[in-house]
Amino acid sequence: MVEEDLQPYDLYTADEVFLSSTSPCVVPATRVDKRQVGEGEPGAITRQLLAESSKTVGVDIGQQARRFAETAAAEVPTHHPPGRARPGG
Repeated sequence: MVEEDLQPYDLYTADEVFLSSTSPCVVPATRVDKRQVGEGEPGAITRQLLAESSKTVGVDIGQQARRFAETAAAEVPTHHPPGRARPGG
């Protein structure tokens, strides 16, 4: 394994990009600075890491993340509190 600082160009031209940490394990990144990475879908290595992590913890991490994203999107308020400017206006 090699650890090095990456430049934006490295991400723009990568076949796949993912972030890793303790709690979510592996998070695919399909866009960087609004630019598509690779095919715009999680790559083979990312999918394999997610599958192994899910097996280890006994939870489908990808499915759990999708449910969370759907729930969070549904809970975004559509109104603006009085006295606050609306975005773009």
